[in-house]
Amino acid sequence: MTRRILTAAVLLLLPAVPLRAADAPAGTKELQGTWEAVASVRDGKDQPPDKGGMIVAMIEGDALTLKIGDQTRTATLKVDATKTPPTMDVLMEDGPQKGKTMKAIYQIKDDELKVCHGEPGADRPTEISSKEGSGLTVVTFKRVKK
Repeated sequence: MTRRILTAAVLLLLPAVPLRAADAPAGTKELQGTWEAVASVRDGKDQPPDKGGMIVAMIEGDALTLKIGDQTRTATLKVDATKTPPTMDVLMEDGPQKGKTMKAIYQIKDDELKVCHGEPGADRPTEISSKEGSGLTVVTFKRVKK
């Protein structure tokens, strides 16, 4: 019970600690901010935007907070923007995937972010694509303007 209260308090206080892009770990500066999912394709099939609820990703430094409908999940990001395509390791900190790492690649252009990933523990994708039977998901996000 105390742990839940502490977690809730930390999540409530996070917005009170302003993080400037200059403080972000190398390679994550362009990812900083709030992103809203606008499209999702899994195994080559479009996923309805409301399946599981709207997805909002908030990136502050190397911290990722995912809001999926009424659920909130936290993770730590490890980004390597020097690779082609840039890579992202997402270490889940809670929920059913706690302690597991999801290997992803991403592409960012203007205010659009595309992330391609498989299940935790799967090999990293080599291209941003989700073909039938691939086990890959591509999520397209749009930056939320302040």
